Amino acid sequence: MRFAWCMLLCGTVVAHAEEMAAAFPLADYPPPFVLGVPSRADILLSRVKEAEEECNKVPMTSFIETDGTRITARPVALCAYKESDRSWHVIRLAISHPVPDEYKRCVAAAPDVASRRDCSLPYRVLTPDYRVEHLAGYGVSRMIFNVSQGSEHLVVYRTRHVWFDDDALQSGDPARIISTAREINYTPYHPDFFDRTLVWSGRAFLHLRARHALRVLRKKAVPSLAYSGEYVADVVPEETPVAVAIIEQGDDKKFGEDPKGTVEAVLIEYALNGREAFKWAQSAAGALGAMQFTMNTYLSIANEAYVSARLEPEFEKGARDLDNALRATICLIDYEVKNFSNATDVARLFRNDPLLGGIYPVAAYNGGHGWAKNLYRWVKSKNFDLENADADMPRALVNRRQSCPCRVIRTSVRGKDGKRTVVSRKVMRVIETANTETPGYVRKYLYVINYLANPDTDG
Repeated sequence: MRFAWCMLLCGTVVAHAEEMAAAFPLADYPPPFVLGVPSRADILLSRVKEAEEECNKVPMTSFIETDGTRITARPVALCAYKESDRSWHVIRLAISHPVPDEYKRCVAAAPDVASRRDCSLPYRVLTPDYRVEHLAGYGVSRMIFNVSQGSEHLVVYRTRHVWFDDDALQSGDPARIISTAREINYTPYHPDFFDRTLVWSGRAFLHLRARHALRVLRKKAVPSLAYSGEYVADVVPEETPVAVAIIEQGDDKKFGEDPKGTVEAVLIEYALNGREAFKWAQSAAGALGAMQFTMNTYLSIANEAYVSARLEPEFEKGARDLDNALRATICLIDYEVKNFSNATDVARLFRNDPLLGGIYPVAAYNGGHGWAKNLYRWVKSKNFDLENADADMPRALVNRRQSCPCRVIRTSVRGKDGKRTVVSRKVMRVIETANTETPGYVRKYLYVINYLANPDTDG
């Protein structure tokens, strides 16, 4: 009965309805719509599927522009829908390659999200009779546009890109770059897609994928390194990897201005793209995929610490596979708890309240174990009440270390014989390093954990 009810209610929104019905109580389902009438979420997902078919018809690599020695522009195709006559339109763009550093610096320096609109991404509209406005981003999962024809707004349901291989790019050989380029489609979040059912669907999707990851790890009997004699799947709760999957793709400035809106935009993007969501996300530091693994961290977890988990051994392939990356994240959280073996209260907190206790392994996930220890010392020194929802985390963590080259101080000293001699001594410099990113990451984690428990509040 419950399975049949979900099928009628959720339509095409839920790909795995039986598993979804078991995942959440009935109260968590979106409100019912008139039977036989598709919901807005159904229509949006159907249009994304149609746009995928339209985009797949568009050749891309032949539109890569070069000057004979380097790539000068990469093609982008917007697959957009015109509601008035129910027609599909493909609008071609040429984006300057590489993206100018001036644009990146402008975005980074913008004091707020609105100010980013003043940063100009160089591109040309190749298809006549369309007005195209760049709204944000320059990566696959960040680049969004408004499109209009005449006075009518068209909805961009899918964007087609070329993806350049990193090794080919480093070679600088245009022929090699073009020959290894991949054509990929993606749907980034746009305000056109905001829908409560899609928010719920994205949240449910992530919970299901995290639950699946835990089942796989349990089936493989992967041992916990943090708690002797236990399995990693019985140590890390599903909410922790779900929270990380959201946090890693939430824009910091947007989160600061609108935390709930930022979280829900990420969830909608998961609903629209499924397991392909954020697959092509790549940071300047080389972190890949939805979970933003760096190479050294991923390889140490996959090929050294948790070999029994049988994670994908190759970094890029493993980091870009959502299910594999979720399993690696669960292992990494366990590993970071283990790293606090000298602080028994951390392991005890994580055992008694793994969501709250997750602040330390999550801090390590973001900034490394050193900054997680720094956070731990701050909490202990301030007698900080982690369970007080109104208490605020530090805005920055500071490391102080002594370093040379040292400053030489010379002092004139009078000896017993009355003679003056010059005594030299070296004084080491004290270097302070401030980290605002990790405390911000932990604040986001606490917000997201609360949101997952109470999605209808602004808390």
